[in-house]
Amino acid sequence: MSTTTAMRSTGYNGDEKTGEAKIYLCNGPENIVTDWTKFDLSGLGKVTKVTFNVTGSSDNGYGFSQPAYFAYDDVAVRFD
Repeated sequence: MSTTTAMRSTGYNGDEKTGEAKIYLCNGPENIVTDWTKFDLSGLGKVTKVTFNVTGSSDNGYGFSQPAYFAYDDVAVRFD
């Protein structure tokens, strides 16, 4: 069984959910994100808040056993 780690981003405008975007950080041993990778959140629409949730398929008996962290940079924000 391949190990996977995914990050799901959810956009909100006030309390209303506007959409979700997902990227795999790891999808098996040969497909691991190791470099800066563009993750397009424009599909979330007009938002006032974005949340991030990291999930994975590997559990060592104590819970999620993969790194649950990421870095982001070069965020473009537009104001109306």
